Amino acid sequence: MNTPLRPMNLGELLDRTFFLYRKHFLLFVGIMAVPYLMLLAFQLLGAVIAPRGVVGMTGISLLWFLLTIVLSLAVAAASQGATVVAVSKVHLGTPSSVSEAFAGIKGRIWGLVGMETARSWVKTLWRRHRS
Repeated sequence: MNTPLRPMNLGELLDRTFFLYRKHFLLFVGIMAVPYLMLLAFQLLGAVIAPRGVVGMTGISLLWFLLTIVLSLAVAAASQGATVVAVSKVHLGTPSSVSEAFAGIKGRIWGLVGMETARSWVKTLWRRHRS
């Protein structure tokens, strides 16, 4: 699709966005599903390894909780970064796949995690400030 880059009003922007997401639905579902399925597997592993009510597992549970937070930030950053790569390729008419979208963020994941962490902190502080 050779759509020239030009300013769009809100209606055109939303129309174009929904068109791209509808036309390439499986691509975007795959981009979201892959990392979040890995996060789900990690959380299920934690539930199997450290069952509730076991005395002496507090330290391990805390460590697992912190690892889950870090992995959640990485998953959110990776899925959002891969989505941006896929949208840009699709918008410019280049075919894309789930693996190509994740390959596009290779080497940038820690920067994306840092941005996601900063965004999460700003969101948390903003909520606390407003209440």
